Amino acid sequence: MSMKHTERGSAVLVVGHLLFAALTALALVHWRLRAIHVDSAWQLFKWLQQEGLSFEAHRYSALFPQMAVKFMARLHAGLPALLRTASVAHVLLPWGLFAVAGHVLRRPWHAAAMALAAVLCTRIAFYGMVLEAHYLLSYPLLLTAALDAWHDRRSGAPLVIAWVALLLTLFAHPLGAPVACAMILFQVAARGLDRLAIALFVMAAIFPVIAHVVWPATGYEQGLYSGIAEGTEAMASASNPAVDFLFGHSWRDTSTYLPWWCLLGFSTALLLKRGRWLLLALLLASVAAFLVVTFATYHRGDSAVMMQKNFLPLATLVALPLALLLREADVKSGRIAALVLLIIGFVQFRGMSFAAREIGARYALIEALVDEARAKHGHLRIDTATLNARGLHVHWALPVEALLCSALDGPEQAVVVEVQGEGDAVGLPIPLNQLNRSWFRPPIAGDSVD
Repeated sequence: MSMKHTERGSAVLVVGHLLFAALTALALVHWRLRAIHVDSAWQLFKWLQQEGLSFEAHRYSALFPQMAVKFMARLHAGLPALLRTASVAHVLLPWGLFAVAGHVLRRPWHAAAMALAAVLCTRIAFYGMVLEAHYLLSYPLLLTAALDAWHDRRSGAPLVIAWVALLLTLFAHPLGAPVACAMILFQVAARGLDRLAIALFVMAAIFPVIAHVVWPATGYEQGLYSGIAEGTEAMASASNPAVDFLFGHSWRDTSTYLPWWCLLGFSTALLLKRGRWLLLALLLASVAAFLVVTFATYHRGDSAVMMQKNFLPLATLVALPLALLLREADVKSGRIAALVLLIIGFVQFRGMSFAAREIGARYALIEALVDEARAKHGHLRIDTATLNARGLHVHWALPVEALLCSALDGPEQAVVVEVQGEGDAVGLPIPLNQLNRSWFRPPIAGDSVD
């Protein structure tokens, strides 16, 4: 690597480390909001209850944060320490991958793409930390960094890292395979074709077929596939919630996606100016295909955190082509790119910080339920109509959220909240006497009061 290239990349590496350090600090400050929130609370509860590793919907790449929590549990850490570990581990993982790309593989611009992707399309989704789409902001970019390093030096380390990164991407999320294919094509368009790129692309392309034979689709995934079929017609409707979410949070409601639109436009203009027609076609085609599939799949809408999670891979699709273009710039342009990255990181980081108010409002309502349950001898039964009137509209994980929230004050302070709706009641997924008493010791017998 030339001295000029090293100098161009050093500035973006510094900025990238600053961004991840800031995200780590934010994860520490808001660990309660990140850990005790619907899906996160549900998964953390399973991690604490089960002896072995637990995976949702065959997504085996969601491994490292869980191992960190399990390790701390082996050390008999208290529940607050375990939840802090979970919150921070979900940031330290991409930060570690950023360091591998930038310092081990010596691909600072691929690392910069990883730092940019971590913040570009994230706001309230930061508080849905266990949602596996977050892994698509780092694993595929590590893959391309290794592929790029292999292109320059045919050594064993980039080869091994490339295959490991591909497998992590494929097992992270159902969108892992198409995102990996797009990333490999971007890399080929920028650096040229070689045997490793062909092998990786073939594996990524055939993986969905293999996966559906070996691991049949879960009920949740089957619902998404049905949504794609149903949503093809719904996309033409003016009331498509997914379309409204993307454009509403580009300028009307928040400016979450405005930097993404700006960088997409800048990348398009730069590619046109340089005559990089193949890379331009791949960029526009991949973004268009992703939006069409997302608009169709989520045409019925979802909660705010889940809706933003659906659009996270847009950051990866723009970050890599932009980084590949900027690394060809001179030293001055590289420093300008680092400054732009810092500005975008600051703007998006500010949005994440302010989003804590929305998640904090829900957490305050859960704390109120915990206080109410303690006044009822540790057991509370409440109906969905009451919860909806209070502003708690997502109920399926509420008993687990309340249990974790209450147990932060000590195992004996744990309470049980049961939700009653039109159908069956929603309670804890296991009997009270099977709770791990290291962290949860609610009263086994007590009054259940409406």
